[in-house]
Amino acid sequence: FHDYEVKTVHNGFEALKLLEVWVPHLILCDIMMPVMDGHVFHEELQKDKSLAAIPLVYLTAKTEENLARKCLNKGADDFVSKPFKANELLEILKTKIERFEKIKKAHFSIYKGKKKHFVHEINTPLNGIVGIATLLTDHSDNLEKEDALVLYQSIKKSGERLNRTMQNLLMYEELIEN
Repeated sequence: FHDYEVKTVHNGFEALKLLEVWVPHLILCDIMMPVMDGHVFHEELQKDKSLAAIPLVYLTAKTEENLARKCLNKGADDFVSKPFKANELLEILKTKIERFEKIKKAHFSIYKGKKKHFVHEINTPLNGIVGIATLLTDHSDNLEKEDALVLYQSIKKSGERLNRTMQNLLMYEELIEN
């Protein structure tokens, strides 16, 4: 994998689940996938501000006229038609990752005025975890199994959000060090 950390999934739905706990420097996405195709996946990605800026490179065997232009106009960072040469793909990926890193260094800051941007992003899920855990602890005898399951799922979702934020913070620290 040429020293890249690579994670693979089979469709856009699995990719969205993976992105809840891992933030890549680039997404290489086929257009034709089962369950959720590349276009729908990209639309879902654009709805999340923390993921929308990640470079997305489409791969496809589709031969539809003007498909590359349509994908680029919708926000894709590049488009590669199959078949392709591995070294050409690697050069595209390297260039896109380097450009993304430059943009992050130039514009990414955890400070907004005198307040830290991540304070809210850390406190919100943390408060959710502590609050729901307190509710479960204090009222465990009175909760129906279904209600408790909903609360456990909320703790999990808040934990995943906190994990994403912490991954972003670690990525920021890496950028500052470099």
